[in-house]
Amino acid sequence: MDLALEAIDSRVLLYAPRDEVKHGYFGTAEVVQVKRDKHDPRFLVLSLSDVVPFRVPISPAWLREIELNDSSQSDEGEFYRYAEGIRRLHPHTFDRIVAWGTNGSAPPEQGVADQAQTEAFGETVEERERRLRSELVRSRRLRFDVIELYGPKCACSSLIVGASDGSEHEVEVCHFMPVKLGGPDNVENAFPLTRTLHFAYDRGLFTVRPSRKILFSSEATSDLKWLFRGNTHARFPADGSARPKTEYLDFHFREIFRGR
Repeated sequence: MDLALEAIDSRVLLYAPRDEVKHGYFGTAEVVQVKRDKHDPRFLVLSLSDVVPFRVPISPAWLREIELNDSSQSDEGEFYRYAEGIRRLHPHTFDRIVAWGTNGSAPPEQGVADQAQTEAFGETVEERERRLRSELVRSRRLRFDVIELYGPKCACSSLIVGASDGSEHEVEVCHFMPVKLGGPDNVENAFPLTRTLHFAYDRGLFTVRPSRKILFSSEATSDLKWLFRGNTHARFPADGSARPKTEYLDFHFREIFRGR
């Protein structure tokens, strides 16, 4: 708690990423408890209270603009070492964001800053919306391709959960190498898992080797193992050209799996 408060203080700003409709700083909250994320030591879990939403979100592009024009802003890079996604703001900047957000009107500079944001990210609002729609279509297409290859059955538990008429299936597309870490969005980097096993796989509680053998982390609970219903090997498609690539399976084993 002391380490976290040294980095971020007890009052924090809440932020929505740039692919959200209301992008930017959208409120403040009080930090009441800090814990290390047991699933990923790079992250801290903050418990918050006294959440105060802003009447309007404040653009981070505007923040960058005032940081560039304010020589009193201190270097913030060192504070990223505490946890990904946490950064320290100069108190003056913090106070200005809170003032603009609670007053309910965007700062005069925000229009100019939004243009700077567009240039920084290389896309307009319309281009971003098109990109997000394209990603949604691609995601649905991948789900169709994965289910066509594997069927609507979980590749590790062999469970089929869905409507009796076959119109819906609970399985989710799980990537071996996460897209956000450079993995491709294709069938060679994905297989179907139930929602619970997808959660466990993404957190390294089990992994699958190129031999199809399932390995469990020492942190995997007996309840999790029970969900596999005795299966010791995952199902891969019969089509050799669509089988998972070893490099993606190895990435998960090396970078995400939490070991034995």
